[in-house]
Amino acid sequence: YQWAQTSRPGTNLVLQLNFTGEHDQLMQELKIDCNTFKLCGHPICQQRNPLAWSRIDLDLESGEALIEEVQNDWLRIAKRQHRLACIASQNNRAYSYNRDLSDDSNQMLEYTGRVLQAYEKNWSEVMLFTTIRFIKEELGISKIYYHSISTAKVLKNLKYRFPPISLYTDLPRKFCFSRCSDTPIFLQQEKTLRRRLKKLQGQTWFKLEI
Repeated sequence: YQWAQTSRPGTNLVLQLNFTGEHDQLMQELKIDCNTFKLCGHPICQQRNPLAWSRIDLDLESGEALIEEVQNDWLRIAKRQHRLACIASQNNRAYSYNRDLSDDSNQMLEYTGRVLQAYEKNWSEVMLFTTIRFIKEELGISKIYYHSISTAKVLKNLKYRFPPISLYTDLPRKFCFSRCSDTPIFLQQEKTLRRRLKKLQGQTWFKLEI
């Protein structure tokens, strides 16, 4: 509960959305190290280059799924590297995103510019659409919950570092999730959550039935 950010004890199912082979080829041509954009400890497959991922909790008996989060490290790190490469280029300084190598800022600027332009505006919509489709078509679940910022703070112990609020407000609304006060049944049945669930009285979730 202190750091895992799962609503109930245990593990979540992770759905990873990977870049295409065309993107990976671009990285190779520009000699960009893909490990620069991956964070240790986050739920990603190291053999692929992930654009984003979602984490899902589910219960087949109640026919419910809870989307815990959609997240993206790659573009956030790309924005930072783009900014650092711009500063280095403007000041004619050496630029390096790798401790052992001095890298060409122009190569990084070309890469980040193309990737940010292609994916920055709509990655969250693509990830959530993919998640909803996976839950419905692969898992056979029609009742899908999504955290509001208030339920996420209480159940996932978000205190200091918050994700973009729009991921817990604007994003679910774009996919016709409606506000509801019903807590997923499988969370209500979890004894370890009773104290925290009492704090949610009057708080709302997002819910989609398809």
